[in-house]
Amino acid sequence: MQIASVLLLLSCLMTTQRQDRRPAVASAFTVVESPSEIRMAMVPKFANLLVFEQAYGGAVQAYEELSSKGELQYIPPETPTDSGAAQIDFISRATVSQFYNTILLSNNAGDGIAGAALDASNHGTSIVTWDSPIPSGKQGGEEFFVSQVDFDSTGRVMADMAKRILPQGGKVAILSAAREATNQNQWISAMIEVMNSDAEKYGSLELIDEIVYGNDDALVSFQMANYILDTYPVSLIMAPTSVGITQASRAVSERQLCDSIKVSGLGLPVEMLDHTLSGCAPVFALWSFVDLGYLTYYAAYRLKTGELAEVKDGAAFDAGRLGTKVLQRDPTRGNFDAYRVIMGDFTLYDRNNIERAVVNSALQNDLKGQQYTFEQRYIEKYKRKALAIIPKVTGMISFVFSAYIVYHVLFDPKRRRSLKNRLLVGISIHDMIADLFGFFLSTWPMPADTWLVYGAVGTTQSCTMQGFFFQAGIGAAPLYSAALTTFYLLNVVFNMSPENIAKHAGKWLHGIPILFGWGTAIAGLPLNLYNAADRVGFMCWIAEFPTYCSLRGNCERGQNAGAYRWAFLYSWVFAVFLYMTICMFWIYCKVLKTEKATDRWTKASGQHPRRAMSHKVSIELTYGSCLVLFR
Repeated sequence: MQIASVLLLLSCLMTTQRQDRRPAVASAFTVVESPSEIRMAMVPKFANLLVFEQAYGGAVQAYEELSSKGELQYIPPETPTDSGAAQIDFISRATVSQFYNTILLSNNAGDGIAGAALDASNHGTSIVTWDSPIPSGKQGGEEFFVSQVDFDSTGRVMADMAKRILPQGGKVAILSAAREATNQNQWISAMIEVMNSDAEKYGSLELIDEIVYGNDDALVSFQMANYILDTYPVSLIMAPTSVGITQASRAVSERQLCDSIKVSGLGLPVEMLDHTLSGCAPVFALWSFVDLGYLTYYAAYRLKTGELAEVKDGAAFDAGRLGTKVLQRDPTRGNFDAYRVIMGDFTLYDRNNIERAVVNSALQNDLKGQQYTFEQRYIEKYKRKALAIIPKVTGMISFVFSAYIVYHVLFDPKRRRSLKNRLLVGISIHDMIADLFGFFLSTWPMPADTWLVYGAVGTTQSCTMQGFFFQAGIGAAPLYSAALTTFYLLNVVFNMSPENIAKHAGKWLHGIPILFGWGTAIAGLPLNLYNAADRVGFMCWIAEFPTYCSLRGNCERGQNAGAYRWAFLYSWVFAVFLYMTICMFWIYCKVLKTEKATDRWTKASGQHPRRAMSHKVSIELTYGSCLVLFR
């Protein structure tokens, strides 16, 4: 009897131990009573990466579409060197504060985040992953995973791109993101499995055993790409990360090895444009991160409002413009209780479609998300041709009329002695410089490889020349207009004679416009500000290079171009316009007052009013105003 009791006790203890070793599973998700109670935090892997910022932009689109009155905040990890630990810390703090009831997570900590996520889930915070899941699924606190594509298909796509680039075979090195990045690890594993399973197709491709990690940091990825080039005789670097692929392309390009070593993987078209057109990265793949963020918000919103009543295989929900999406068990995560919803398929990019993809992306931003169709792109082609041709015509017309003013004044000694006329000559000469170098030459001086620009046949040097002279002309002309207005103000309002104005203010009225126009033009040279302004479409001026580089922080020339355009022209044009408006109103009031006094005197003396002064001033003001406003 005692032995039986002991055996029973041991049996109970062993059963208890087995139960304790079984992983816990997240409790049922909490549904909010009103959509206004939804408080979401979108947590990417890293800060300052364009792909994640695009995903947040997509989430914002969904937020606005659903007219959600809840919270949506973008909270990148505060610690760039260990973003996984930062994500764990954020979730732990969010569990304590209970402010966020939904966390949209791009996991960069592998299963190391499972404890914090499970604790958050058990306290009512729903964890919906996107881009990179929690490997253990529900047992790791995850409700479900919003997958950009089928992860197994990612491996086949990368293997097929490698074979397309190296049809005769060669050595392939892999540059990944972080060691703990679940998505990259699964993609790489799937690629290796695909290549090993079909030796007939992929047998000529040899994978380097060492997988190199750049941690999705630009500098580290660049260094590791150079490490690969220094260490292995590779023919291809495969980088399933948008940071890695751009930095590997940069490393190969800077070594001038694009003819013998290629780069491929997953990247953003706007970041890969130059590398693809140069042949360094002939083909790569990706999906829309905007759509990924959009779908993630929709899925989480449906979950929290109860419209997605249960997380199970076959559960469907409405995802706005992406249509109906269906949850399914995730076969890529083994025996774990894990679910996913797949966004869509890959898009392959090469030199045949990358320019259109970049333009579509840029113009969708300009059009605030409106659909940009092929027909609009076709129309845009002819708009660009018009932007190249029409300025040549209008520029030459303006040049001819400005040249006539110069001739009309300088070849008449009497006119030449007048300060007012010499100021008109100053305006006209700088107009001629801007007309000739800016508008008439238009796209000709732009580098020949400037994308989507009609008529570009120049070089970086010719582009710099055009930008320099255009800035000199367009910078000085508005201030010369202000100088002419100042002349009228001193002459009419303050009763200074033209001779006294010339004696006391003549040098300043000429010197300030010339100093500003040519000074800012010279200042732009060491700053490398003069580049193909292809957002404008028809000339070189103050612009960033490469196009849209400010979005990704890799400008080679023209850094802070927008600020310099305001500093070197726009702010001064607005100031001059305001100054001239005030001065002309002042002059008008003075002339009107004088004219009324003259009328009273002439009527008292029985004479007819002559109004010679007002007539003369009105002609001169109209002449000057037209020159300023329509030049």
